[in-house]
Amino acid sequence: MKKIDKHQTKLQQLDYDFKSKENHAIEFLQKHEPPEGYMGCFSGGKDSVVIYKLAELASVKVEWYYSLMHDPPELIQFVKQFKNVKIIRPEFSFWSGIVNMFPPHRKARWRCTHIKEKPGKR
Repeated sequence: MKKIDKHQTKLQQLDYDFKSKENHAIEFLQKHEPPEGYMGCFSGGKDSVVIYKLAELASVKVEWYYSLMHDPPELIQFVKQFKNVKIIRPEFSFWSGIVNMFPPHRKARWRCTHIKEKPGKR
C-alpha cells in the first residue's frame, strides 16, 4: 500500500485537481464571459494587474476603466501604461467634495459612490 503524504493531499485540495490556479481562473473567465464582454475596474493595484493579465491570457473581451481620483502621479503614470484602460473623470474631484460636502468618514461615505462607482455607470 502506498503511503499518502498529508501535505500532498492538502496541496491537491488547493490545486483544483492538479490544475494550476492560473488555469482554473482562465477557464472560469472563459466559461462565464458575458456576450457583451466584461467591464473591468482597474485601480493599478496588484489585484487589478493580475486580473488584467488573466483576462488577457483567457482572450476574453474586457472594457477596462480607471476612475481618476486623488492618486499619486506615479500611480496614474503606471495606469497609463495599460493602453486599453480608459481613464474616466468623476463629476467632481475628491477635494471639491470635501469643500462642498464634508470629508468622508465611517458613518457618512460618499467617495466610492461618487468618485469610483458613478463614473463607471456612464
